Amino acid sequence: MKLKAELKRAQDKARAAEEDLQRKEWEWTKLRLEKESEMNRKEWELRKEREKAQILMRPSAGMASPTSALAANPAEVKELKATKEALEKRVSELEKTKLTLSEELAEEQLNAKTTKTQLENRIHKATQAEETLKAENEALTKQAELLTRQLSEVHDEAETVIRLKDELAKAQERLQVLSSASEFNAETASLMEAMQEEIGRMVELENKCKAVEAENKQLRQRMQNSQILQDEIERLTAKYERARRDLEAQSQLQSYFGDLKQFESAAHIAGIVEDLQRKNESLVEKCGQLTADAKRAQNVARTHEVRAADARKEAEKYRRELDTVTEKNARQELELNILRKDKISYRDLLETYDRDIQDKDYDKAKDERIATLEDQLQRQEEFVAKLQGELDRSKAMILSLSNAQPQQPATPTEKQEEDDGAVAASLKSENEALRQANEKLAAEIAKLGGELATYELRLGKGDYNPATTKELLREENNALRDQLFEIKRELKEGGSTARMELEDEDEEEEDENQQPKPSNPRLSAAEALRLKILQEENEVLKQQAKDNEVTNKRLMKIFKDKTREFRETVNQLFGWRVDYTEERSVKRYRLKSMYAEKEVDELVFQKTAKSSGLELMATDFSCTLDVEVQAFLSRCHSIPAFLANLTLSLFDKQTFQGPSSLTTSTQHIPMSINTNTNTTEKVWLITGCSTGFGKELTLAALKRGDKVIATARTPAKLSALVEAGAHPLQLDVTRPLAELQSLADQAVAVYGRIDVLVNNAAYVLQGVIEAASPEETYAQFNTNVFGLLNVTRAFLPHMRARRSGVIALIGSMAGRGGAPGWPRWASPSPSSSPATSARPLLNQGTNTFIAAQHIADYDKTPAAAAIAHHAAVDGKQPGDPVKAAQLIVDVLTLSGSAKGRSQVPVRLALGQDAYEGIKAKCESQLKELEEWKDLSLGTEHDDVVTTQQ
Repeated sequence: MKLKAELKRAQDKARAAEEDLQRKEWEWTKLRLEKESEMNRKEWELRKEREKAQILMRPSAGMASPTSALAANPAEVKELKATKEALEKRVSELEKTKLTLSEELAEEQLNAKTTKTQLENRIHKATQAEETLKAENEALTKQAELLTRQLSEVHDEAETVIRLKDELAKAQERLQVLSSASEFNAETASLMEAMQEEIGRMVELENKCKAVEAENKQLRQRMQNSQILQDEIERLTAKYERARRDLEAQSQLQSYFGDLKQFESAAHIAGIVEDLQRKNESLVEKCGQLTADAKRAQNVARTHEVRAADARKEAEKYRRELDTVTEKNARQELELNILRKDKISYRDLLETYDRDIQDKDYDKAKDERIATLEDQLQRQEEFVAKLQGELDRSKAMILSLSNAQPQQPATPTEKQEEDDGAVAASLKSENEALRQANEKLAAEIAKLGGELATYELRLGKGDYNPATTKELLREENNALRDQLFEIKRELKEGGSTARMELEDEDEEEEDENQQPKPSNPRLSAAEALRLKILQEENEVLKQQAKDNEVTNKRLMKIFKDKTREFRETVNQLFGWRVDYTEERSVKRYRLKSMYAEKEVDELVFQKTAKSSGLELMATDFSCTLDVEVQAFLSRCHSIPAFLANLTLSLFDKQTFQGPSSLTTSTQHIPMSINTNTNTTEKVWLITGCSTGFGKELTLAALKRGDKVIATARTPAKLSALVEAGAHPLQLDVTRPLAELQSLADQAVAVYGRIDVLVNNAAYVLQGVIEAASPEETYAQFNTNVFGLLNVTRAFLPHMRARRSGVIALIGSMAGRGGAPGWPRWASPSPSSSPATSARPLLNQGTNTFIAAQHIADYDKTPAAAAIAHHAAVDGKQPGDPVKAAQLIVDVLTLSGSAKGRSQVPVRLALGQDAYEGIKAKCESQLKELEEWKDLSLGTEHDDVVTTQQ
């Protein structure tokens, strides 16, 4: 009731405001008519006085001449002059009065327009308040209906409680009968006690139900106030939950009654005991089975533990062998490092001969060189001795192994054969290790020999540069050279001896491996036989390796032939040749159609380790297939359908139409996913669609058959557009860029793409620069400039990925030159100019806000006059917004009235006033540019030649 009263008061206020506006308009009209009539009367009097003066000044017909007549009567001349001055004074006073009345009329008109604007704003606010109250009234009505339903449910539950109370009374009587029975045992008695407690609870439940009914009565009285009603709803909900729990307890009590009926018979109790005994026996049997399974699992675990221990022993054995091999490698690397150090020291020693040695440093340098060479010689002799000792130990081990064979009969036993095989295997491994060591040492010796020969060439064969070397004390140098030659010879002989011994040992081992005969005193007959068998097996393995290599080559050839045949078959069957490449775990499949118009026309599909399917990559050819890609890949997610339709299109063009551009092939593709016959269907997203121009653009695009996503800050205001077929989306252009990007993803997900983005959300802030606060200016720029840029940024990545899209910005004539009173509206317009695709110059539907501050000093300036003019013509513009919206849709899609045009214009002026105003502005700017051309071109450097005519 309170809401209805408030709604009625709001309606009365709106009606009173309308009556006040009508009264103000009537008074203003009356005042204007009175002022006009007074001005007309004053003008008529002035006209009469002027005619009278002219009559008096005009000479009569009987006078000979004006001069003689005036001279004849000086008094009359004086009187006429006085009359003339009085008339001229009267005329000036009337003109001043006329000017004053004109200013008062203009001021009254301005006041009337201002009052009208204020009253219209008040009516608009009252209408909005009425709509808000209606919405709140509907919401409260729904809440009341919901509470009514809940109250009815509570009444039903109360009736259920009463019915349960009757059943409890019957159950109580039944319990009394059962208590008198002699067969009722102790368990039944305990159940009786439980039932008595439940009965007591039911009494409490009844009291609670009564309390709930009392509270329901109170709730009915409190429904008049919405806020108190909401609180009572929450309390009622809590009560309802408690009542529901009580009802659940009642249902549990009923189940207890059912159990009690089952326990009435002693035979039934005995049957239950037997069932429990059978279940107990089955459980005991299952426990025995589980115990046996556990024992088996323990046995298996012990077996696995034994195996694990054996495996650990084997691993330890292999680890020891690995440590032995690692130690040998480390020892050999150490020896190699020693040789490298020796080589470096020799190189350093030889490089000292190229230095310029002074007289006082020569003896010291000579002693250092001799000591270094002796040290190197000593280390070389120790290293050769070490190698000799290792060779001796290896020979002794081989001889010991050979002489340790027991004398056995010619026919060996199985045990002896196994022992012989193990010995032969160990000998073979040792020989192989020694051979590898010999090869390594021979390589090192050869390398050192080559370096030594280089050093000999440098020292003894004239590697001498007189420009860099100064020879002092030739005799001492010759003696030192002789010593060096002796040291080198000894080193060479020692290295040659070691190398010859190693080579001899290697040759002996090779002879023994190549000729394992029983006549060798070091090998027994069994060992010779094993070596021969091993040699034969080696030859067999070599032959098998050769055969396998030949087989692999033959299989590779067959595989290549089959692959080539399969590719040719696929090309003939499906019309596509597939080439496969892989680079850095990225697989690419290049497809080329047999009906391709150009050799370079191909499709590239890519598959990576992270992607679950194939992805179409952008190529020059795929960029021309925008419709097919959207239809079959983006919407249907079907690559086979995409390739099949593309094959038919290419075949049609090559066979029936002849080679041409593929861009016209879309007319042959069946758009099965769209029942509309319009194959150029566009998806629009338009901002600011709640009222005005955005709403008309949405309706025009829907009329064309396109899909439109209409946005507004309040989606509830888009109900009419939703009924027309638009998809609503809540969008505030002043939100942060991250939120706008998320909304852009949601919008693209609706229809799979956005073809046309129209930035229409904007408003006008009227008032001079000083009157508007910084906050009001920032708010306008956030909406008209930064909001536009952020929305464009959010949708550009989607359009760039598709390589298509149109972005249209709605602007105003103020962007061309500005206007007094609209400085901020003119500033955002050129700020968005570079990206403009459409610029209709209309005022219908533009949201207009007046600056909160009013400065009286500006009331008689051009800015105030411009604001007043805008208020006078608002809603009476010559342009039709419906026609303008339809024309913009045609221009952006190059259809309808714009069909046949080559491309979308960068700027589009709509309306005769817009065309003439922009044309005049351009001509004025061009004229001004030409007028100041000589000065504009005079700022270049003197050596720059200008094109001034």
